[in-house]
Amino acid sequence: MGWSGGTFSRTNGTHTGTTVWQQDEAALVNIEADLHDTHDQDLADGINACVAKDGSNAMTGDLDLGNNDLKNVTTINSAGPGVSIGAQSGTGNVTLYRNGTAVLTGTANGVQVGAGANVSPTGVGVGQLTIAGSSYTGFIAMDGTAMYIGHNSGSRDLVLQTDETSRFTLGSGGSMGFFGGAGTTKPTITGAKGGNTALANLLTALASLGLITDSTT
Repeated sequence: MGWSGGTFSRTNGTHTGTTVWQQDEAALVNIEADLHDTHDQDLADGINACVAKDGSNAMTGDLDLGNNDLKNVTTINSAGPGVSIGAQSGTGNVTLYRNGTAVLTGTANGVQVGAGANVSPTGVGVGQLTIAGSSYTGFIAMDGTAMYIGHNSGSRDLVLQTDETSRFTLGSGGSMGFFGGAGTTKPTITGAKGGNTALANLLTALASLGLITDSTT
């Protein structure tokens, strides 16, 4: 009889169930070697269909955990081209944990690193990488019009670095600083140019970049 629907049932080829030999007795069936061989082989087939704890055999199909956890796993690897981990539900997230804390979560909007929540923009069609700390969240996101880089705090700066050296700083209050400078908000340049063409061209160029407001005459 073997496995059926996740349940193993015994058989000797004539009778089936938990009372195989009692059924034989009730039917006045004598002890017959072929019945014992059929029964014992049925047990062997059932055992061979199981996964050995020592890893001496391999799965031959998908393993349904029945919404139970896979615990105490050291390494997940594959002899094939890669390993795929996913949620069957279109609305479910895929989360990797370390010591009970989420360290990587795949969401409908993108990838979240850490345990923080997604931050704006989070609209439909937005791909997002969220980097979460203990009390703050940063993100890199993209939609159909732009790429966004930011965080969820009004008191932290956005700093671009190379070789661990600050090259550009966008301050939390809207200030801008270059080459490690603290920066300032957008300046307004006033006064008379006095017919200085070079100065006028410089101010025009800076204003066109949006770095200054040219209020000179």
